Amino acid sequence: MDRMVLVLLFWVPLAFSSNLCNNCTKKELWVGAFSTVDTSGGGWNSAGAIPAIEMAVEDVNNNSSILTNYSLRMSWRDTKCNRGYGVRQLVDFIQLPRDKAPIMLIGGGCSVGTEATAEASHYWNLVQIAYSANSMALSDSKMYPLLYRTCYSESIGNPARIALLKKYEWTKVATMVQNEGLFTLVNYY
Repeated sequence: MDRMVLVLLFWVPLAFSSNLCNNCTKKELWVGAFSTVDTSGGGWNSAGAIPAIEMAVEDVNNNSSILTNYSLRMSWRDTKCNRGYGVRQLVDFIQLPRDKAPIMLIGGGCSVGTEATAEASHYWNLVQIAYSANSMALSDSKMYPLLYRTCYSESIGNPARIALLKKYEWTKVATMVQNEGLFTLVNYY
């Protein structure tokens, strides 16, 4: 509930701002976006989400009833689905000049990069919205207080898995996992 109040407090003043000056230049609001494009080191390529996000920004900018005196701008960084590289990209965003610094973050494209950026971004009061990060660890609101997801956590499938096992009366089950924090956290949640 506290998270929703925070989001509303952040967006409501912008959404309902009145157009006080028809000839004024719109103020630019920069959004920092993380994606996973270079997956040569492993990970899921989320480059396909970039055009959809860009179209959403374009729709907002073309709608005169939304963010009347503002114009959204997007700046992309590739996290390469790598914790260290993701944090480096976050630092790059934070070090931008004030007029280009992001007011919020979108992404990353994979859970590994998102965990790293969301673990630190709240120290700069940056709300982060993840579109493709399913790690159950990201459900920890104490560790990731300003992270919101538009996708479900991997744990949402557990009741269905258990029901399937019970229905067919299976008593032995084998699973294959990748030894990555994203996949080994199932024991903790």
